[in-house]
Amino acid sequence: MPTFLEAVQRIRELVHEKGFEDKFDDNTIFGKGLFAIMELSEALEIIKKHGIETLKVSKFAREFVSEELVDAIFYVLDLYGILYREGVAKDPDKVFNNKLIKNFAREYRYGRPSDEFVPELEAEKTLKELGKSKYNSSTVISAKNAGSEPVTPQPKKFPSEEEINRSLDYTKKPGLSGR
Repeated sequence: MPTFLEAVQRIRELVHEKGFEDKFDDNTIFGKGLFAIMELSEALEIIKKHGIETLKVSKFAREFVSEELVDAIFYVLDLYGILYREGVAKDPDKVFNNKLIKNFAREYRYGRPSDEFVPELEAEKTLKELGKSKYNSSTVISAKNAGSEPVTPQPKKFPSEEEINRSLDYTKKPGLSGR
């Protein structure tokens, strides 16, 4: 398994061999970041369209999501490699390890709203205050239907392999997929 620095160096080789942008400028850095977000979005779209459980039943979905996530990592490491080469970013392995240590030292569930404000809990509390305790724990209030009657989630129907493939056809068009 390569270190982050080794991965950055291998991606630099790939970028040079395949003729991708490699400049230390706003457009290249912004583009690399945007492509990373696009690749991550492609992976998440499967989950959004078909639900997380699809990954358990569809080999194609698992492989697709895995590759898109790695593509996102490639773009992030490519961007990091440019910054590292120019001396404006530190050794990625040291930064990763220091950040990991820092995060372990933080409080439980750092960076998230406290338990005092969790939208689902607030919705339940509000319903009780309004005397609408007829709704059970499976009742959901989302931003879309706030102020209207709560909805009960329906069980997801797992798509067939063919339905998943059809939903992904756009990613196979030339120029839309990454590396």
